[in-house]
Amino acid sequence: MKKFTFSFLLLVWICNSIQMFAQKKMIQVREDGVYLYVDQMPVYSQGGQEGIMKYLTETVKYPTEAQEKGISGNVLVQFVVKKNGKISDFKVVRGVEPSLDEEALRAVKGIPGKWIPGREKGKKVPVSYTIPVSFRLTGKSQSASSSNSVTVNKNIKASLEGIWQICTRVKPLGYGKFDIQTGPYLKIFSSDKNFFNMHLSTMNGRSVITAMGTYEQTSDNTYVEKIFKSVTEPELTGADSKLEFGFISENLLEVSFRLPGRPVNSREIWVRVIQPNLKQPEILLQTF
Repeated sequence: MKKFTFSFLLLVWICNSIQMFAQKKMIQVREDGVYLYVDQMPVYSQGGQEGIMKYLTETVKYPTEAQEKGISGNVLVQFVVKKNGKISDFKVVRGVEPSLDEEALRAVKGIPGKWIPGREKGKKVPVSYTIPVSFRLTGKSQSASSSNSVTVNKNIKASLEGIWQICTRVKPLGYGKFDIQTGPYLKIFSSDKNFFNMHLSTMNGRSVITAMGTYEQTSDNTYVEKIFKSVTEPELTGADSKLEFGFISENLLEVSFRLPGRPVNSREIWVRVIQPNLKQPEILLQTF
């Protein structure tokens, strides 16, 4: 466990990346020739996004041990849609817990049928595609797990501005302190009402902006993202996404939203890692 630190060089890189992507079309190609975003994203041939969600709803099995421990969350599984419409190179890019990660990977690998391949400038190209697999507890299991979770403090009225990092675990330590484990995702809310979602790569050192747009706070606990581009959920490109939020502490933010085709809300917790003139967060942080 280590005290939180944030690299000045990383901040400079983020600022440069934001400026670059704000001025250019968001087309990115990996070293292996796989595109991260293209003019025409791949489409599942058996019902599109709704077909995928229907298959996952019928296929995913919630691991018993995870249910008993009250573990829930969203697992992001990434794969490549080839030029011939077949899918390969499956991996978990954001996990929750080993048994949930394994089940999500198993289910996504089993998606039947082919895809309509992605195209860039009219040509078929291999494209990276990410699917969220949601594990949500209900009834008694949900009640049991909620008693040990962190809760929103409605008396805190803080700003959304700053750089936030996704939390994979938040454990209250008492006296307003938390033991936090984070994952490789940043959300940036700028003072000029732009937002950027960023995946920090731990493999090759090349991080990417996965979504960008503008945001507007519409009430004390809701804001709307106007999404210009989205790599991980391409169907959200051009959409307005309403999110509910609340502060657990001045630097811990709970966000709730509903993914396309899902009957229940998803819940995430983010820790603010940097903001101008803000004192150091009241946390003990473990990264990845």
